[in-house]
Amino acid sequence: MSNRVKHNALHQYAVGLNNAPTGGPNLLPFPSPGLQGWKCLYQDFAHGVLWTGDNVEYESTNLTGAPVVAANGVSLASTGTINTGAHIQDTTAQVIMGAATKKFYFETSITLTAAAVDDNEFFIGFAEDQSGANHQADDGLTWTADEMLGFGKLDGATEVDFIARDDNVEQTIGIGGTMTTAVRALLACYYDGDKYYIYKDNVLVAEGTQQIYPVTAAMGVSAFVKTGAGAVQSLLVNYVALYTEL
Repeated sequence: MSNRVKHNALHQYAVGLNNAPTGGPNLLPFPSPGLQGWKCLYQDFAHGVLWTGDNVEYESTNLTGAPVVAANGVSLASTGTINTGAHIQDTTAQVIMGAATKKFYFETSITLTAAAVDDNEFFIGFAEDQSGANHQADDGLTWTADEMLGFGKLDGATEVDFIARDDNVEQTIGIGGTMTTAVRALLACYYDGDKYYIYKDNVLVAEGTQQIYPVTAAMGVSAFVKTGAGAVQSLLVNYVALYTEL
């Protein structure tokens, strides 16, 4: 009689075939959200559409630098003069989150290179179209976009936050530290319909009960970096991924 073992999406493999983190509380219930039949949105910035000027897919907003092709992604850079940087977003915001009871998984891979990582602002994720304006205040101390979902930090902040904004009301969850210059970070959020679980480099670093959930308006992919000091810095974005339960 043969012993048959049936595997499913929750089965853990000791070597390969499952990239769910094994250290600490393993709260991600999948090796890939696609296995769950979820909607998968993936922006790799490497599919043949130029972003150096406004076009059918991207628009740039109010900052000095232009995004440039970089290693497996797009690089947003300042010119070395204070309050310069680069910002691109989807020309037409079309991402509408499902009900707040629905699960989602958000992930992005970024590298911030700066002489002083605290002296900058950056955001990567999804945000409401700002119609040519940036989604942070000119002084870099507050967010201004009504709808946001992603990771970022404000000028002078010593911690990167997960940010959820809906109708100009905000919830932030700190990841426990800031970026390390020139070191890639994998930032992720798993939402189980009740709580946000925040990961850095596949390690659970924070969690919080959902208080704000962006559902009022459509959002689009949005990425920016701006220097709060007179120094060149850049934000390399490899990809932005959002998987939502249907």
